[in-house]
Amino acid sequence: MMRNLSLVVLGVALMTTKGVAEARWLSVDPVQAQPNSPITFNRYHYAANNPYKFTDPDGREVKGQYHQVVPGAYHLSIRVTPDNQAAYKDDPRFLTDSATGQRYTTFGAGPELGNPVAFPSSLIFPIQPIIKIPTAVNLVSNNNRPSDAERSTHPSSNDLPVAMPSQYANEDQFIGALFSADANYKDNVPYGLPGGTGYNSNSYANGLLQAVGAQPLVAPVRTPLSDNPLPKKDFEK
Repeated sequence: MMRNLSLVVLGVALMTTKGVAEARWLSVDPVQAQPNSPITFNRYHYAANNPYKFTDPDGREVKGQYHQVVPGAYHLSIRVTPDNQAAYKDDPRFLTDSATGQRYTTFGAGPELGNPVAFPSSLIFPIQPIIKIPTAVNLVSNNNRPSDAERSTHPSSNDLPVAMPSQYANEDQFIGALFSADANYKDNVPYGLPGGTGYNSNSYANGLLQAVGAQPLVAPVRTPLSDNPLPKKDFEK
């Protein structure tokens, strides 16, 4: 029967040989993107390697996502496509997916220059009485950072499951907790040096999830410092 319909069975989704999927893939086409990669050519990655438990044909959940930033190192972030779409229709914190029409937002962080410090002009230039110079690179969080929100910039990005903690009555409460915790983070933690210790974007993603009672993201690729999440106190007032 499947042969007559020109469908290929991939465990949790039916995909036609003409390139039309009967369920929306949460990552790029596993055959066309990077056919030699064991990560992209994974017929069950759509369901987090567990087609019996993690079936999500419409993609409506809180999820982790990762993409490569340099060879051998990946960046983690959190993507929210709420089930209660109407509640976020006019919410400026959300964007609209041009392909699906779904409202979504992302939580992510990266290195940015810290707050500048004022110095007397006599120490630098005699023209201005005060000059401000950035003194550090901090780990700064933002919703919908371009590298997180626009998947077209990272076509090989993949998803990771995030289970809603039992302490929340519904997904809207969970989403609200993520926004509250992120708002409490003061963007003042020094950014960890590559290859060293400290905190980076992966530390932020897992720290945020743990701060709201969720489990940290575990990716099948190298995500430096994901095992060193930001402490819960950094997400509290």
